[in-house]
Parts: sequence; C-alpha cells; structure tokens
Amino acid sequence: ELPAVLARLVDHPPFQAELAQFSGVSGRATGHLHLGDDLRDFEVAVEVASMQGKGRYAPMAWDFAVDAGEMTIAPPLVQWRNVRGEYGPHTVKKTAGQVRWPDDVYLDITQLDGVLVAKELEKEDLSYFKEISETLRENLTRVDGRIELRNTAISGKASEPKLWKADADVMVKNLVAETPHLPVPIRIQQGKGHFSNTAITVSEATGSLFGDSFTLGASLTHQAFAALRGNISLQGKVGQEFGQWLKEQQFLSPALFPRLPLRMETLRIDLQEGKTLAKGVLRPEGSLLRPAKADFSVEFTKDDPLKMSARVTSGKEEATISLDFLDNTRETFLFSWKGELSKKTVDQLLEKENLLRGRIAGNFQLYLPQDPNKVAFTGEIEATDLRWYLDGKDDSFIDIQELRLAGVGKDLKVRRLVCALNERESVVVNGMVSRGGSGLALKLDLASPALSRQTLLDLKDTLTRIKDRGASASSSEKPQQEASPWNITGTVVFDVDEFTFDRKTGESASATLVWQELRGEIRIHPQWRLSALINNGRLCCLDTSGEWFSTPELGQNHFSVISACPPPPRFETVLPCLGYPQDLIEGEFSLNGRLEGELDNWKEGHLQIDSH
Repeated sequence: ELPAVLARLVDHPPFQAELAQFSGVSGRATGHLHLGDDLRDFEVAVEVASMQGKGRYAPMAWDFAVDAGEMTIAPPLVQWRNVRGEYGPHTVKKTAGQVRWPDDVYLDITQLDGVLVAKELEKEDLSYFKEISETLRENLTRVDGRIELRNTAISGKASEPKLWKADADVMVKNLVAETPHLPVPIRIQQGKGHFSNTAITVSEATGSLFGDSFTLGASLTHQAFAALRGNISLQGKVGQEFGQWLKEQQFLSPALFPRLPLRMETLRIDLQEGKTLAKGVLRPEGSLLRPAKADFSVEFTKDDPLKMSARVTSGKEEATISLDFLDNTRETFLFSWKGELSKKTVDQLLEKENLLRGRIAGNFQLYLPQDPNKVAFTGEIEATDLRWYLDGKDDSFIDIQELRLAGVGKDLKVRRLVCALNERESVVVNGMVSRGGSGLALKLDLASPALSRQTLLDLKDTLTRIKDRGASASSSEKPQQEASPWNITGTVVFDVDEFTFDRKTGESASATLVWQELRGEIRIHPQWRLSALINNGRLCCLDTSGEWFSTPELGQNHFSVISACPPPPRFETVLPCLGYPQDLIEGEFSLNGRLEGELDNWKEGHLQIDSH
C-alpha cells in the first residue's frame, strides 16, 4: 500500500510520474505516522523502522526485493537508511540516500555497497544515459564476472543524468571483457580501483591477454568514458599470438619489431590531448644470463610519430639512439647515435634476422631542420654488415657491408660506403653530401665491378616511394619558396667495370647489351630528373660516349660510336653482340658515327662503316 500512500501524500507531478512506474509492490513495514496540527493543511510524515518487500520499477530489467531497511517520508523528502536486498541476480549489501523535490526530483545516494553479475548488465536499458551507453556499446560487446561496489555515491537531478556526480570504489574478480578492438577477450583475475563521473583509477589489477599475463594500473580522466586523458601503466609478457596481432596493426616498422616472446618490465602510456607518450623497458623473455634491455620512449599523434628514443644495454655494450621529427613532419628531423652495438645484442631484441651481422659504433648527430642555415652534421659513425630493408619487405634489401660517415657543419662526408645490391652487383661510394638552400647536394664517386640498368631503376623507384612517404600532407601547404630538405641534386661520378642494359620484358636474352669499363657522370636535377654524361664505354668492341637525359626538357640524347678493338671488329661477332643475330654478313670493319634519340627509337644521326 506504500505507493498509494505516497501518491496521496506527495502532490508533485514529476514525483508522481516516477511513482507510477512502480508495480507489483508487496510486503510489510512497521513504523509511525505523524500528522501536523493544522486541519486545513496536514503536514504528514511517515517513519518506517523496518521493512520487507518486493516489486518492479518499469525502467529496470529485474524485480527488486528489500530484505531490511529504514525509511522516512516527509514531503518534500524521502530518505532511506541501512537498506539491503536483491535486484534480480545482483545483491545490495547496504544503501542509504534520499530523494527531494519540489523544484525537480533530486536523487542523492550517499551509500551503496553491492555485488553485480556483469553478464546480466547488458539487459539493462541505458538509453536514459545516452552519452555513456553509446561509448560502452562502441567499446564493449560482452562482459562477464563479478563486480563489487563499495562507498558508492550518486547525486543529481533525475531529469539530467549526464550531469550526475558519481563516486565508487570498484573491485572485480574473474572479469572477462570482449571488445571489437581485439580478437580475443581481456581477462582480469582481480583488481580494484575508483570510479567517478570525471575520473578512473585502477590499481593492483592482474589479468591476461592472448594467454599472456599482465598487471595494470591507471589514473585517467574522462568525459562519459570518452576523451581519456592521463596515464596507464603495464607490466607483463608479450608472446607469439599477442605479438603477431601487434605486428598486424603496424604500430612499428617491421625492421624495428621486437623479437618474441618479450618481457615488458615497465610500460607507461600518457594520453594527452592530440598526442600520446609511451615509455618503458623491454627485454627478451627467458633465462638469459645477461639479457639485452631497451629503455625506450615514443611520442606520437594519431597519424605520425613525433619523437623516438632508446637506450640499449647488453653487458659492456651500450648505445643511445634518438629521432626527433621536427615540425610534425618526417622530412625534417634530429637523429643522434652514441655508443656501440653488435649483432648479438640486436638479435636478442629485434625479430628481423640479419639486420646487423657486424657492429655499429660512433658518436654522431644529424640535425636537418627546414632552415638550411641551421643544418648541422657532427661526429662520426661506423657500421659493418648492416642490412637495410627497402619498403619493409623481407626480399627487398641492400646489404651495407661497410659505412663510415663524418659530419662537419653542413657537410656530411661519406668516407666509405660499400653496398651489395644483390648477389652479383655492388657499389663503393665516397664523397660529400651538403645541405644548401634548395635541398641536399651530392658530390659522390661511385665504383662498381658490375651494375645493371634494371637494378638502378628498381632502386630509384624504391627511393622515390620512401621519399614520397616521408613527406607529410602538410608539406603541400608550404610556401613555394620553402624548399624541401629532401630535394636532391648533384653529381655522381661513376666507374663501372661491367654495365648490363636489359631490354624490355619479353624480348630475347640476346638483346641484352653489356658495356665494359663504363665511365661518366650522373647529374641529378630538381624533381628527381636525371642526365648522364658518358665519357667512355666499351660495347662489343665499340667505344661509346655521349649524353642521356631522362626528360626531353633537359636535352636530346646523343651518342658517338667508334670501333676500338685490336684486331678490328668483325660483323659476325659484333652484330649478335648488339642483339642482331645473323649469318649473312662477315668480315672486318671499322665504324664511326653519331646517333640522336634512344635505343630502338633513333631520331637522327649518321654511321660511316668501312669494310675491306
């Protein structure tokens, strides 16, 4: 009969509307009814000393039962104290609070201790809490386990739930949560924390993911469980399954992905507005006597890294590496290396095999800002047997057999660079790279026992892709006069013992041309346009020289050809060598000529052939 009594006592439409949603109320209570002394306007109050009962509240999924408690009804106020009972599968150990009016129905729960069965919470209609429910639906698909609430307090106008204030101590046990962001559930064996309408803290939480155990702590602020700010701390193991999933997310370059399994001794993630900072210490998992360790930090936005650094130690070896992207773009950066690392240390930490088969040592800094006047190359660095993976592909790489660099102001001296491009082709480079007003200027000498046109074209295409990826979207908005520091121009003087010119795919192998002792100079023009001055090249007993241009705007290709071999060349050997197999013409000859255009598409020229 209590709902009917309250309906008669409380003449307040919002309260009456809420009261109408109760049904099936039954039970018993003992207490006192107090009446005021004005017969024209009774002041009525009810003191309930004990009560038991059950009923249903329409917005809730389950019936409720009250096992014990006290209540005061004194309009415009209803208070309850020491109430305990059940709400469906959930248990209310103790609760106290009040509802008051008449301006608005104001809820003030001052105490609530209880135990929730997590998997049953999905049956609740949370549309009343729109902001919270949308975020929860986006991030959680299923939750199971035990959630205990202590010292819970909730207050606010019933008509404005998004403005409610809330606080609760939370303890969880055997909690399993499924999220669309992970292919497997997160399992929390136990943990405790504190929740409010503005903050979340977690301490002493232990759990597992992909079967790998971890401990978790957090101190975060939130806005309806979104816009998280603050820090998260983690410790634990990353095994093969977890690691494979991380690899698929491409958070790291494949060349820098750590060897699995690994132990994350510490990891702290700091969520800030517009960027995230992560720092920690990792080492190989296992019983190595003196395992390598990497103390790292990363600062990144949603799309790009901003800063990266690592201090790697292993026994007597130690190296500190840092990379700071300037102006939020990959085009400008500060790179530094100090220390020494060997293959043994790198193999412990990185998954990529053969990344380093020798050592890297030095004290070196490369400062490449947008302003060419501030560029600084300082120190020296040396490396042996270093593998550079192109495009992150396992089958696309260059083996740097030896590297020696020295920085002097705006100049980077390439004292020696020895690269194996494949099993047959290699180059040795030395010279200077300088930063000028229009970008990087090269002045290099290149020697090679063997090179092919196709290898050079593939390398050029790969370097162009890497360069284009490095340029951020913001670079297109730079003023025209602001040149990219990666605009490359300059010269490369080459001396190649054997140069192979492969014809187009599908043509016969006999169409392949091979120059012996090809010498000249490659000129790199703006926008990666190229030209080549060929001083001398021996092709099938013919000396060739001339110029080649990658685009007609730079010039017209032209070549001179003269017979050169003693004894004089013969038709039956030279023509097949040039890709024209025949058995009709034979004998010695001499040749002198000039051609304009390109192979298989000569535009103009003359040839003088003498044969006796």
